[in-house]
Amino acid sequence: MKLALITDQHFGARNDSLLFSDYFEKFYTEIWFPYILKNNITNVVDLGDTFDRRKYVNLNILKKTKQMWFDKLKNTISIYTLL
Repeated sequence: MKLALITDQHFGARNDSLLFSDYFEKFYTEIWFPYILKNNITNVVDLGDTFDRRKYVNLNILKKTKQMWFDKLKNTISIYTLL
C-alpha cells in the first residue's frame, strides 16, 4: 500500500484570497495529482489544517476546494483526515 501525507493546506488562506486559491489549484492540478497517479498512490492522510478557519468557510472557497481537492479524490483515492 502506497501512502501520501499532506498537511497545512489552509484552503481559504489570506482572507479567502482568490489569488491564493488559484495558486493552490495550480499546485494540485500540475504537481500533486499527477504525482499521485503516476506513482499509483491510493491512500492520502491529511494531517490537519485543511481549512484556514475553524469557525466558518467562505462558500466560494468551499466550492472551489470541493472541485480541486475532494472531487478528484472521490472513487479512486482513500483519504483519512485528522480534524
